[in-house]
Amino acid sequence: MGLSVAATLVCAGLWLRSRNQTHHITFATCGETGEYYAFGQALAQVTHKHAPDIQINVVTSAGSSQNMDSVQTNNADLALVQSDTPVQPAVRAVAQLYPELFHLIARETANIQTLGDLKGKQIALMPEGSGSYELFWPLAEHYGLATRDFEARPMPADQAHSALLAGEVDALFRIIGLGNSSVAELFQDDQLELVRIAQLGALQLSQPYLESTVIPQGSYSGARPIPPEDLPVIAVSALLIANENVDPDIIKTITSGWS
Repeated sequence: MGLSVAATLVCAGLWLRSRNQTHHITFATCGETGEYYAFGQALAQVTHKHAPDIQINVVTSAGSSQNMDSVQTNNADLALVQSDTPVQPAVRAVAQLYPELFHLIARETANIQTLGDLKGKQIALMPEGSGSYELFWPLAEHYGLATRDFEARPMPADQAHSALLAGEVDALFRIIGLGNSSVAELFQDDQLELVRIAQLGALQLSQPYLESTVIPQGSYSGARPIPPEDLPVIAVSALLIANENVDPDIIKTITSGWS
């Protein structure tokens, strides 16, 4: 009888301690101008409102490849990655979130009508280790471009935008959610345009995770419609991932705040 009571008290104590424990979750996203970072901040705020015992620390990163590695090595509990990112053994998928569209933005004077026209040009890319950087190369290869055919300049997103506005590069390639505010700001310069990225069927033969979509007319400006008409492009999906050791109840609590 005494042993049974003692065991009950121990279990009750452990339960109360778990109820009062603060769980610290590290969430790897991307640079501060990206959709991943904005999503991470929003998720942290919603979670804190509905579950104050879960504290989400949103951290910046170079992007998808680094995020996958961080979750694999347990340096991050949660992360966002593009759906084309190679999966690591200790990583589990939590949710498919939203499409991320390929944006090829060029200066009108550069006369870039297709991705193949990048030959002889300078193009700003996202940092090495980002999903945008990794996916640009098979895309360029499909269009017959070798690394020697153009000058690729990887850099943080804010620097890439500044370089394009200053005319230091001819174009910028970035994969990001539709309507991103930092991308919209670029089109205050009327010398910039979105370039069509087509040939989805051929690209899917080697990269079946790619999706066909459009950037609707006027998505980035209505007065001077940008794009001037629906623009066919390619997209991947943003995925929420977690380390296999993260408590499933914590993940359930975090994701239940979305509804």
